[in-house]
Amino acid sequence: MKGIVVLLALLSLSTAVIFNDTCDLVGSFNEYYAGVSVDLEFGNSLTVTVPNGLQVPNNTVIMIIQMQGGEIDTSESPEYGTVQESDEIFPGRYEFNVVTNVELVSSNTYRLYLEYLLEHEYSSRAPNYRFQIISVPFCNDTIITPGSWTPWNGISGGVVTLITQHLKITGDIDLSGIGFRGGIDIQVQNNVAGRDKFADRSMDNPSQAPSNAVKGEGFIGSPRQSQQEFSTYPNGNDCARGAPGNAGGGGNYRDYGGGGGANKGTGGN
Repeated sequence: MKGIVVLLALLSLSTAVIFNDTCDLVGSFNEYYAGVSVDLEFGNSLTVTVPNGLQVPNNTVIMIIQMQGGEIDTSESPEYGTVQESDEIFPGRYEFNVVTNVELVSSNTYRLYLEYLLEHEYSSRAPNYRFQIISVPFCNDTIITPGSWTPWNGISGGVVTLITQHLKITGDIDLSGIGFRGGIDIQVQNNVAGRDKFADRSMDNPSQAPSNAVKGEGFIGSPRQSQQEFSTYPNGNDCARGAPGNAGGGGNYRDYGGGGGANKGTGGN
């Protein structure tokens, strides 16, 4: 029902939208652009990073979605990871719009001018805010043949979206494993000083085995995917049992069960 409402609204407000009567879609049919900023000083526009080889045609229907952001309780206690409702930018918030013009800003960076005023705020400010823009097939009749899907890579991907009046799916759509990523597999050591912690930076020293396992990824931020990378969790603390937001805790050498605390619940238990 919601897709039909959006379809009718776009049809009534824009006659230039790229519209297809019939769409035969196979596998990953969306294209993904990492959001850089919302540029109100340039009118109603967004700045995005476009991967090599991709383009954003005028009159493309897009989805803007805030993937990550927010604040959590960072205390060294069972309350660690509890979401603090103190921000106007909420992960999971999204809307549809139409690209009316595309302007090159620099290599692989473009400014997308939009037909409609944005209803919500979006941000990719450091360290843990991420939004993305997704091209959306806009069809009357759609046939989807399942295939491979584009996974979330820390800045874009992981979402499948379309607008259609009628939909036929020829097989099972399995999106397992394309969303937020789990913590990487590491070898830990018995460090008495760190084994009861809710959050720490156990991977900071590449020459020493961490004392706590790595947290999972969620809407609050991302753990390191290797010891050479960086974490976007508060203070870089991406290890130990505290569960940040909807992500799982990493577990300690002694309390290795992890943190639980999914879906904005209290983490770190």
